[in-house]
Amino acid sequence: MSAERTLFAMSSDPGTGDPRAPVGTRPWAEHWRLVFQTYVQQMDASPEVVEQFRRLGEEHRAWTLLNKRDGSRFEKWEEFCEYPRPWGLEIEPERFKKYLIAKYGERVVQTETARPDGRKFRERDEQGHYVQTGHDVPNGSEAEQKHAKRMRAVLRAPQPIQQLYQDELIGQKEAARLGPDRPTPEQAARLAEVTETVRSLARGAERGDRAVARKVNAQVREMLGTKHDPVDAAVRALKRLPDDRVIDAVYQFIVELPGPAFGKLWGKLARLQRPGGRR
Repeated sequence: MSAERTLFAMSSDPGTGDPRAPVGTRPWAEHWRLVFQTYVQQMDASPEVVEQFRRLGEEHRAWTLLNKRDGSRFEKWEEFCEYPRPWGLEIEPERFKKYLIAKYGERVVQTETARPDGRKFRERDEQGHYVQTGHDVPNGSEAEQKHAKRMRAVLRAPQPIQQLYQDELIGQKEAARLGPDRPTPEQAARLAEVTETVRSLARGAERGDRAVARKVNAQVREMLGTKHDPVDAAVRALKRLPDDRVIDAVYQFIVELPGPAFGKLWGKLARLQRPGGRR
């Protein structure tokens, strides 16, 4: 065998790894892959074990330490999922995600699969030493990036808040507000107070109880200084609609106003026609 073919064979070999290797090293990751592949093939029989291995890989981004057939490394979890064995898991990422959601619930999966902020993430080299990897921020739509940012905040929130989120007893936005990055001692004390209050409020509630969730969300907003304003929420909702739908909605609202309220509105609209009337 030529030197080139030998080199290619070495770089494309998935390897079996070493179960005794330090966590976060390539030999450890190779062994993680080998065992993980076995359990994924019998996912229905051992769902808890599959989830444990997925969490372990997510924590250390194990796939980024592993090679593909051409010798290059995996960059994303989705790529590792789809890639054929013995290098990848050979399973569609969406199928894997749907399986987890069916087993554990969507919000549990959200908290377990939230992507880390790559600007702060560090990997280990083969000697087990940490190395800075630079930026690896998810490239997605603005909504996807906002969701990822909020989920990282949810994971910084106290454990009772994370549990309330998984049980659908607190909104994502409210839970994220309870997980600020590097809170001051004063903020931490306030967050602990809010956490204990909403925890008591939700005690004994069934999973997904919407009435309790509304109370919890309102309590968080009140204690953190942002009471819910239904008028402001309605205006913001209208601004997201196309102009023609906004006009139809406003018109329908106006024609259904009681007489006195309609008179007041008409007076304000009349003032808009005067020079300098609009503000």
